[in-house]
Amino acid sequence: MADCILFGGEKGGTGKSTISVNIAIMASLMGHDVLFIDTDKQRSTSKFFERRNERGVTPSIPCVHIMGKYLHSEIENLSRKYDIIIIDAGGRDSVELRSAMVSPSVSKLYSPLKPSEYDMDTLETLDELTDLSRTYNQNLKAYILFNMCHTHSKSTTTEEAKEIVKEAFSENLKICPITLGHRISYQYSISHSKSVVEYEADEYKRLPPYRAKSYLHKASNELSSLYENIFQENFRNLIPLACEKEEGIA
Repeated sequence: MADCILFGGEKGGTGKSTISVNIAIMASLMGHDVLFIDTDKQRSTSKFFERRNERGVTPSIPCVHIMGKYLHSEIENLSRKYDIIIIDAGGRDSVELRSAMVSPSVSKLYSPLKPSEYDMDTLETLDELTDLSRTYNQNLKAYILFNMCHTHSKSTTTEEAKEIVKEAFSENLKICPITLGHRISYQYSISHSKSVVEYEADEYKRLPPYRAKSYLHKASNELSSLYENIFQENFRNLIPLACEKEEGIA
């Protein structure tokens, strides 16, 4: 049976599609047989994978577009055919989100949120929905994944948001220990039909040795940590050490 991971929530514009696409590609890079399920009527992730396949970017990942209240049945059927299924349920309280959450094969829900008051206001609905879904799917664990966080060392907004979740919603909603910063690499990688780890690895290879030594690839490091948190599997870093590049190994 596949390991089915759901990305969804009530708030739009929090990076669910971008994160889910990246995690799916990373799982495929690790050698897993991956299926991506797009449940959004806008078909944003479906179009991304179509462009990726048209450009010949590998690995190629199959993506299916499924909508409606019987999504949970489709997930159960498909879970017998793949190692990992990544589901993008979009940014709203939809019938597809609810249906996916009650599928017994879905073990984890990651709900990306920006550490802002507008985003935090949606947590009450997600908390209630998670509580209801566990009546049918006792395997479900729900995590709040803080995304697009301020990267300035003196910013306290993310930690303050975490405290709110801990105090008010800790029974149903856990905090993912990984936070993702607001990085320009996400935008560039999508425009190249690649994951962040693929894009930053390609950028690294183009750098002269003196610049490679200081290349931090922060977005890749954060996503690698998230991947490892989700699957409990070490992600193979695509960016070699700068010293290896200087010696002609990379």
